[in-house]
Amino acid sequence: VVMAGLGAAAAASVAPNRPWTPAAAPCNLTGTWKDPRHPTTFAATEDGSGSWQVQGPWKGTPGGRVLPNLTLWLQFPGGPLSTGQVDPACDGIVWTDQPDKAAHNTWCRVGSPACASPPGPPPGPPAPAHVYPPLWGGGFSPSADAPASPDPLVAYRWNSSALESLAFQTYTRQPRAVLGSVPAGVAGAETLLNTSASPGDLVFSSAATIAFDFGVECAGWLELTSPDLGSRLAANEAAILLSSSEYTRPGYTTPTGASNNNGNCTMAPQRVDNSTYRLVLNPEFYEGLRYGWIHVTTLAPGAKVTITAFTAVCQILPINYVDNAFVAVGPPAPPGSATSTGAGAFELARVWYSALYTTRVDLLAGGSFGSILMDRGDRISWTGDAHLAQKAALAGFGDAFGAGLVRANTERTKGVDNGIITYDLYFVLSAVDYFLHTGDVATFVGWGPVIEAKFGTAVKFWATPSTQSFCGSDDRIGADFERTPPSEAEKTRYYKMLSVQAALAYASAVALCPACPGPMKTTAAGLNSTFAAHFASERGEFNQSFGMHAAAGAIATGLTTIEEEEWIFAHLLSNPAHICSFSPFNTYFILETLGRVRLPGGRVQSMRAALDMVRRCYHGMIRLGATTFWETFSPEWNSLYEFGASTPNGQTGYMSHAHPWASGAAPWMTHTVVGIQTLDPGFASFRVQPFLDPAAPNYLTSIAGAQPVLSGDAVRVSSGCDGHTTLHVPANTTAAEVILPLCGQAPAKLTVNGQSETFAQVPDGDGVRVGRALTAGDYTLVLTFTPSPPPPPPP
Repeated sequence: VVMAGLGAAAAASVAPNRPWTPAAAPCNLTGTWKDPRHPTTFAATEDGSGSWQVQGPWKGTPGGRVLPNLTLWLQFPGGPLSTGQVDPACDGIVWTDQPDKAAHNTWCRVGSPACASPPGPPPGPPAPAHVYPPLWGGGFSPSADAPASPDPLVAYRWNSSALESLAFQTYTRQPRAVLGSVPAGVAGAETLLNTSASPGDLVFSSAATIAFDFGVECAGWLELTSPDLGSRLAANEAAILLSSSEYTRPGYTTPTGASNNNGNCTMAPQRVDNSTYRLVLNPEFYEGLRYGWIHVTTLAPGAKVTITAFTAVCQILPINYVDNAFVAVGPPAPPGSATSTGAGAFELARVWYSALYTTRVDLLAGGSFGSILMDRGDRISWTGDAHLAQKAALAGFGDAFGAGLVRANTERTKGVDNGIITYDLYFVLSAVDYFLHTGDVATFVGWGPVIEAKFGTAVKFWATPSTQSFCGSDDRIGADFERTPPSEAEKTRYYKMLSVQAALAYASAVALCPACPGPMKTTAAGLNSTFAAHFASERGEFNQSFGMHAAAGAIATGLTTIEEEEWIFAHLLSNPAHICSFSPFNTYFILETLGRVRLPGGRVQSMRAALDMVRRCYHGMIRLGATTFWETFSPEWNSLYEFGASTPNGQTGYMSHAHPWASGAAPWMTHTVVGIQTLDPGFASFRVQPFLDPAAPNYLTSIAGAQPVLSGDAVRVSSGCDGHTTLHVPANTTAAEVILPLCGQAPAKLTVNGQSETFAQVPDGDGVRVGRALTAGDYTLVLTFTPSPPPPPPP
């Protein structure tokens, strides 16, 4: 096989997938051919020397390549086609250009019996009728509905039996829209939509392809119901393929061999019963599913295929959101701005819920935090990826059950760093997050030796930096697996700052743990001193050699001065063209830094910069059609790609459109915009500091949200620019610091539950601190403001 422009000639070797007998004589291949797994066709012409030239759009394997303008020549040893390579009628060929691999290509002549049904052995026994049971053990709670959420089950609440089963359930979705135009030979497509006033049938009267949008990505597979497809297939009067995808063309994923159809998300469906057919792309059935295609590739003259239902069957692991977890309110953004920039309070809520849905939809059997939805061979809990997925879970699902899943996953990954040394440090931060959220001393102490061993690698690194295999997808920190000198230098600086942050976070958590054993406290204090000294040795480099990622890491340590933070912000963190890291995972750590950086304009300036980053780096995916967040993203894609389009792939393989390492915006918004932050483990004491900004482009005049705690209750706050704030403090907790927003107004008086209360304006932001801690209970706090002076009279 010779591919034009791609290399020298190579003889085609054969991996036949059905017992063809030899052809009686060499065949003439002139005509129209196709790979039966795809709707596209190509032309073959004899070039006069015993070879055939093939031209046309071809989607094939190996490698799941998409080659829209392929030209190749087929030349077979011993003649145009030799024994074993062609069926007796000269209508089917099996060939491969990778004889050392199982991947092969099967072609058939259009209109021939070989194209009437997909090549290969006949389908085996019917697929099981139900892979997982339908929803059970719960129901929808209207008061928990969240219009900003893409999750169809955001308001569904399971009972303890369903939660503790740790077993998948399923629900179905009808198509929300036809994707593109309805082709000739197809009628009734709109009757399959969920909005159809008069449900009916989709009828094919000729070979054609039609696609549907199910509106939301899920972990699922396609099923169709047809009363006559079985008889058409049995009589060789029809052939059908189905395709699924996360984007608006039939999907491909990284091949893992025959188990995932060599990465090809198009194939013939399996029969479930006499009228139901299911697309099964891998042994786990599910793929990242947003769009579905029906390809009737062959249909005999006068025959019809009737489809009465085409559904996405979605799997879900039971886990409950905290009710009304994030509610942002404000006036609508001006026309055009909401769609072009993600402006407005409601768009911030969409980011929060999309991030949580990304974490939820990727949960694996048994409650493990999966790192990817598509099947490209890495459906596991990657230790570093799980750090942000677990953060999100603690913010949105963090009652005793949700926190239990986080504990189990942290335990599961404690001895694994996936060969990535930064992931050891993210494990430390995950352990600290869990302890601060739960106050679970026994588990935290049990992880102590593991944590201390992981710092052994960091100590050696400071003495002799080593090459890192992976630090992030951004080219500034290695573009996944590149090891070029500029990125290696930034990766080294980034790792050093991350090690300081992790060491100080661990030491701080241990200091908040009176019950932690003495040796653990001694080791933690020693790590604190060692890594603080390491940090001091790098201080002169911040304005010399640090890039954006390492500089953000320096601020995250909490050891930078105000002057250093102002310089880093001005030179490295304020350029909107640079601020988004190519992997939303790394973007989170920059966002976290922007939310805490100390600037001349106080908290208002830093938070405006951070919320602009949320719109640019996260909401940009929503504007391109995302309902789950992606493995990689660049804001420039908003001007390059259409809604729902596939996006560039990278060194990790086919790019995932449902990647929980991109979920970090949700916990950041809970802790920084809603403003609920733990001060003592288990939320024994906490700070509440909501952020409001009525000015463009945030239009944020009211914020409400909740942080779940182990008791099943939640810290709840609702605060508005009108001065009214309500606060629920759960039993056995204390709101040690309550800082109320001013929205640029001058405070005059504060009452708490109708009683006058003292307050003090905070020096570094737009807020006032309530004069006392608030113990368990419900509170209404009312700030009144000094009237603004009237405008000066006109001249």
